[in-house]
Amino acid sequence: YSSCIETPCMRLFFALAAAEGMHITGADCTNAFQQCPPPKIPLFLKIDEAYISWWNERHPERQLDYARDKHLVLPIQKNLQGLPSAGAAWEKHIGVILEEIGLKATTNEKNLYQGTYLNERVLVCRMTDDFVIGSASPETANAIIAYIAGRGVTIRNDGLCKRFNGLDVEQTNTYV
Repeated sequence: YSSCIETPCMRLFFALAAAEGMHITGADCTNAFQQCPPPKIPLFLKIDEAYISWWNERHPERQLDYARDKHLVLPIQKNLQGLPSAGAAWEKHIGVILEEIGLKATTNEKNLYQGTYLNERVLVCRMTDDFVIGSASPETANAIIAYIAGRGVTIRNDGLCKRFNGLDVEQTNTYV
């Protein structure tokens, strides 16, 4: 389970950011579940023909044979989408990172964060691995994204937010 922002709370983020005249930057983590620690209980994956084909293309010096090697297993060293623990592990992992930079989840919606970063008030709305960051300057949002990336999370800076979680976002110098 990975919590998702509810639409009223997401709209509240945009309303607050607009009321405070914030610039809203979008960001997206890729392969989020794989970027957090592995499951606590050791987990193994039995290799199949597709894996052997992939391996043989990349390692011609050490070929595998399905008839001989189909019994082999691989240790899973990252969380994978579909594992029951993956969503909660990602949520904990990204929550710790956001707390490190002084952002705190709100009491009743753990996907909305607020705080101060680089002496600037910041609002963050998270939808699993997608983010919108409200800040007075795009540089502050860029610094937050860079911090997250510096903690080993692959994150793409999408710049000025135009769409988030199915919601079209229009930002001008007079309104959001």
